[in-house]
Amino acid sequence: MKLKNHSLIKSINRAIVLNKVRTKSPISRSQIAKETGLDKKSITNFVTMLLKEGLVHETGKIGASAGRPSTMLTFTEKFVSGIYVSPEFVEVIVIDLYGRIDFHNKIKYEKKNNLNAVKKAFNSAVKGIFMNHKAVDMLGIGVAFPGIIDFEKSTIIEAVNMNCLEGVDYSEEFTVHGVDVFYEHSPHCSALAHKWFGSGKNFSDFMVIDITNGIGAGIINNRRLFHGAGNYAGEIGHITIEKNGLKCRCGNYGCLEAYASEDIILEKINEFVTVDSDSLEDRYLEILANNDCKKILNDMGVQLAQALATSVNLLSPKVIVLNGLLIEYFGDYLLEVINNEIGKYCLKKCLDDTKITTSSLQYSHVIGAASLALSDIFEVNEYYYI
Repeated sequence: MKLKNHSLIKSINRAIVLNKVRTKSPISRSQIAKETGLDKKSITNFVTMLLKEGLVHETGKIGASAGRPSTMLTFTEKFVSGIYVSPEFVEVIVIDLYGRIDFHNKIKYEKKNNLNAVKKAFNSAVKGIFMNHKAVDMLGIGVAFPGIIDFEKSTIIEAVNMNCLEGVDYSEEFTVHGVDVFYEHSPHCSALAHKWFGSGKNFSDFMVIDITNGIGAGIINNRRLFHGAGNYAGEIGHITIEKNGLKCRCGNYGCLEAYASEDIILEKINEFVTVDSDSLEDRYLEILANNDCKKILNDMGVQLAQALATSVNLLSPKVIVLNGLLIEYFGDYLLEVINNEIGKYCLKKCLDDTKITTSSLQYSHVIGAASLALSDIFEVNEYYYI
């Protein structure tokens, strides 16, 4: 694509320079020029601008075999933050521009599915961010919500697992003054986290299937988040896997979410082994040794295979990443079931070109929320994506 807009070209080149500092730091001006193909004068101008903005600083010199020593560049101590509003808690994280975690916390609600309790936990998360970080050093905050979002009206339209949020103007109720704030659907944030730091880092096209108390998908197409025409893409949890089946919280019948979401599976497992999300780490081996629990997990794997097959046939992603607490502890078992079953529901050639794997990325939702702010710094919307 040939660009004629000088301002746009400048924005793209600036992002390219910033990404070289992010991925190759410490790095010299001459090395940036060599690796980006930009001329040395342009690099000098960009670096001078970034030094004035306080984004980068010079960190000493490295000698060369010939010529003058090179002055090395790294980022200053600037940060972005993510806040994840879940049905159980509000989670918060602060990372630097390299993605290194500087602060992390979870605040459980005093009362579940209560807007005032959610807002109180959110405000506590914001307070935690600025207890140890100056506002001038915080370059942006991303917020991840469950449910379907109308971005034009700044409204959460539907949140079947957290209906206290339905109809809420998030730009009013969940804002942070003095810093840029970005909002997104939580499964989409999970996909962004895997794009920046996880299993999707080296792929242009992939999906993340988020299995929490809801089930959703984040789709990355050509390194950018795919929203669909109505910004609702990824509602895989509401694919029908059984006609006239169990009633889902959305009001329909037979949805995947009614069978395979985290709370539904833990409720079934509790008939045989007493466990909740907090005690899963201590009890998961006992669950895997229990034949009745293994039957529950096996059924879950079959149901996931049915839904994933639709995604494989329609989108043919290079990779599908399974993500969530149940995947953390039962991912290997579920993956074996899925790989054994999915071929029954999709075309062989489509499946041959898609790899299904499990996530190893910790804190994916809240890191993905922080990645919304990283995207604002390191990418140029519609034109340049890392």
